[in-house]
Amino acid sequence: MRKLRLAHARRLLERSDKSISDICYEVGFTNLSNFNRHFRNDAGETPRDYRQRVQN
Repeated sequence: MRKLRLAHARRLLERSDKSISDICYEVGFTNLSNFNRHFRNDAGETPRDYRQRVQN
């Protein structure tokens, strides 16, 4: 289930201008720090770094 939420977060980071905290809560995480840790473990980079890389 967490993998699905993180995949959805990646799509939102790629396709929207929503803040990372808004995306965190939208995909079902209740804690931004927890979201950042899981995202980094799954994607190998922070949500902010991921967004910057895919949007450039």
